[in-house]
Amino acid sequence: MQLDRKNNLLIVSYILTIFILFSIGLFNQYSALGGWTPAFKSHCLKTIIVFLGFFSAFFIKEHVLERLIPVGYFLSILLLFFVEFKGITVKGATRWIQFGSLTMQPSELAKIFTPLMSAHLIYIFRQDDSKKMILAVIIANLIPFILILKQPDLGSAILVVSAGLLPFLS
Repeated sequence: MQLDRKNNLLIVSYILTIFILFSIGLFNQYSALGGWTPAFKSHCLKTIIVFLGFFSAFFIKEHVLERLIPVGYFLSILLLFFVEFKGITVKGATRWIQFGSLTMQPSELAKIFTPLMSAHLIYIFRQDDSKKMILAVIIANLIPFILILKQPDLGSAILVVSAGLLPFLS
């Protein structure tokens, strides 16, 4: 009984902290963008989407997350391929995809799902030969690394492969 109350307080404090950080960001954008402008409205929409995504992901059970990791990883790879054909070029770099009024950078998804996929592969191959595990993790990291490097975005490519190899340390 005491553990549940402690966990509930922890969850509420996490959500409250994230909400406060989002609010500070919105106030900052409001003043920087000069009030209730179309750019600020777009930022508010993106903030609401991210907060709802965070809030819903916070309550996903581990076994559901385990099934979503490969889906998210392959979706990020698919979107990285999509950048090659339908990406938006800004200042010589093709890194963004536009969906209506929203623009996204698929390398940001790769930064989340590549390390998760590495950990997932390590878990899957934990009983097998370590050479298979190492090869699977290296291939899973090389694919987004090469696709992001072609955009060109060396910083994100290095960050993705570095984060993707971190599960080996644990």
